[in-house]
Amino acid sequence: MFASDTEDAVEKYTLVVALESSPAETRRPALRRVAERWPGALREAELVAPDEMVARGVAAQGLAAGAARRGGSQAREAVVLWQALHRLLHDQRALRLEREGAYEDVTVERLVARDTARVLREGGASRWPKAGHLRALTGEKVRPRQAYLWLAAQAGLTLAGLHAKLFLRAGRWDLRADDPPWSRDPSFSG
Repeated sequence: MFASDTEDAVEKYTLVVALESSPAETRRPALRRVAERWPGALREAELVAPDEMVARGVAAQGLAAGAARRGGSQAREAVVLWQALHRLLHDQRALRLEREGAYEDVTVERLVARDTARVLREGGASRWPKAGHLRALTGEKVRPRQAYLWLAAQAGLTLAGLHAKLFLRAGRWDLRADDPPWSRDPSFSG
């Protein structure tokens, strides 16, 4: 995580925790802004207990102050994983918006090409692998589940293992018939 990522994480957790106790009339527009800026954050806030969201905010502050990214608390690990997932989901949403929701135009090739163009324009590392590798690991469809699968692969986790770290619980979303076999295999290592 870069300094801007850690500051972004601090801002996200501060805002999401504050929204818990905000009046309903101000909560709805603020939630919309949170969802636009941090795709997936509303699901996190819905499924993770409020005290754990506070702990994640503290962990984000620690990361911003220079704490090691690896090791440490469960909350710190969740913050790092969520920051990566927000970027992946944002990439997918931006492509869908760019293609005006025409799903036949929202392809793995376009997602990867968009990422390559971002790297050339802004610098930094690629967030997505080559199209053939991504397709082999996660399938053809550009969808949120693909982002979760790619993050799980990068982290060397099963999909259920990733969800346990992100949400601190297992749920119905953990296994689907069309998930690739590696995403269920505990011996898999990215």
